[in-house]
Amino acid sequence: MRKNRRGDCAVCRSVSRLQAALSSTRAMHIEAFPNGIAASTPLNATPYVFTQAEFLQHFGFSPARQNLLAAFTTTLQLVGDNGAVPLFAIVGGSILDDARQDPRDLDVAIFYRASLERPPDAARLQSLCHSVSRERKLDLRLLPFDGPAAMTAKLIGFFTILYSQRRSEAGVAPVAIVDLCPSVQRNPTT
Repeated sequence: MRKNRRGDCAVCRSVSRLQAALSSTRAMHIEAFPNGIAASTPLNATPYVFTQAEFLQHFGFSPARQNLLAAFTTTLQLVGDNGAVPLFAIVGGSILDDARQDPRDLDVAIFYRASLERPPDAARLQSLCHSVSRERKLDLRLLPFDGPAAMTAKLIGFFTILYSQRRSEAGVAPVAIVDLCPSVQRNPTT
């Protein structure tokens, strides 16, 4: 990778610019394309990127939302306990609508990689997915991220498009990506 004179790689600078641009959208109601499609870039439009803490803070402003987000957090722990390491989640639906105090469920696709210590048991993960969806009001999908690149890209594209569809009105709904890897440096130092 090319480095600038201060030693920061180009990717790190891009991530820093992306994080700065996204931080301004977090303080307000999020829309898919707030500046219109023609003026939209990956830095100012859907899908929006949040850390897990930012996501919980931004969208957990009512008791009903807090219950859904607690179920999401518990599910991440259960996924980890079953040999899968959650990397990121694609989220859509009514939880992203700040006007709704009481979203009906949480639409989420969690992408994971296999644990190096203990590989995931596919049957247990599938059972977990069904029980969580039924008991905790999560419309949950668990998806491997360490498979073939083209299939992984298709899964990401599919769930991003699916979650961007509005049921009751025209237009594109916002989508969020929740970064579940807190150990990865998000804001490089200069």
